[in-house]
Amino acid sequence: MTPDDCLSTLIRPALQHVPVYDTARAEVMLLAIALQESGLATRVQDGNGPAHGFWQFELPSAVVDFVRSGRSDIKVEVVRRGFPLNAVALWRTIAVSLGDAVACLLARDRLYRLIPEALPELGDLTGAWQQYVRAWGPGKPSPARWDEVYPVALETVQA
Repeated sequence: MTPDDCLSTLIRPALQHVPVYDTARAEVMLLAIALQESGLATRVQDGNGPAHGFWQFELPSAVVDFVRSGRSDIKVEVVRRGFPLNAVALWRTIAVSLGDAVACLLARDRLYRLIPEALPELGDLTGAWQQYVRAWGPGKPSPARWDEVYPVALETVQA
């Protein structure tokens, strides 16, 4: 999937039904994180790994957390789309294209709940990196990769 396709067919449609979370800052962060985590190339980590979806959510640390503590309005949107609030079912769903919008909603929920301050200003590469690392807690953080993907996300959203 290209960044343009992800933004136009996945991120924007997923967020339009929860407009309070639908901002250019959110679009940039969501796109940059998906590019960082999966390169928009794989929905299952390393072919059969523990992380699923373009945002690479693991079952215990991310999906169970969403089912237990996610924002109620985002949960309502997940259910409206026909998905149960069952962690294992959601985790399996986001491993396939059918679950892309759900994965996007989980990613937006994660940014909103785990980061108390506002999303960084557009173009704030360092602030965006810091929020990504705090919210995702990557095992092998790669600031060099972020320096490549964040500008792509920013340019895609601003185009």
